[in-house]
Amino acid sequence: MKTAQKLPRFGDAVRRHARVILPRLSVRRILNPAGLWLDIKRRTLKVKSKPIIAKIEASNNCTLKCLGCRSGDAAVTYPAGNIAPEVFEKTLDELGDYLFEIIFYLWGEPTMNKNLPDLVESAHKRNISVSISTNLHFLSEDYCRSLVQSGLDKMIAALDGFSRESYESVRRGGDFKLALENLERIVRIRKEMGSRKPVIEWQYVVTDLTINEIEQAEKFASGLGIDRFVLLQDWAGRLTDWRFFEKLPGFRKKLTDQKKSCYWLYAATTI
Repeated sequence: MKTAQKLPRFGDAVRRHARVILPRLSVRRILNPAGLWLDIKRRTLKVKSKPIIAKIEASNNCTLKCLGCRSGDAAVTYPAGNIAPEVFEKTLDELGDYLFEIIFYLWGEPTMNKNLPDLVESAHKRNISVSISTNLHFLSEDYCRSLVQSGLDKMIAALDGFSRESYESVRRGGDFKLALENLERIVRIRKEMGSRKPVIEWQYVVTDLTINEIEQAEKFASGLGIDRFVLLQDWAGRLTDWRFFEKLPGFRKKLTDQKKSCYWLYAATTI
């Protein structure tokens, strides 16, 4: 397991992407990224290539009200719902031959869609990797088994802090005890079913309240069998010691380079 004292390095990203890409290569999945690379280099305004990543809202609903998230912004309202199966299948018909990965989250909680395991299976029939990020509040016994059985490739567990006070200061409206129990449940069920998937990555947002519990949380994660433990900078600016991340091995300061294009504009689409 990656330790909390080491941020993800460039080599980690390369290996992680290689595991997604290499088993899924086809003629279209080789030629399309070549065109994508040209679009990026030329800063093409009318893109001819197809996206290789799709961020799809399995559900745009969420019961939490986290700061920095659209779901926690009282000024932003929108009707809650799940993606219709026919819309998802239409997306696969149009893009499935080009996609390497589908990421089932943006602002909503994907596990609020009870058809999520079916969506994962549909994506796998097209040889597409699938990831989700979850707040761990809706993982019943049966639902966990369905997710593992679906072959879900990766699950990001959004769990910040290692006490009720610290956790609920970040995940407003969340239940720390329930989230921890459900994390233990998915790990147990994965083991019981003899599966190596999903790869489980614990993402931990560092704030003034959660910073002193990192070591405790990491030790628990290691003992539980979590695959990776990753520290994240706080999107709402609740960390006073903003140089904390600069002290960690593997930290690379991101510099703005006006000569480089943002590849997400070309490589990904959001639905």
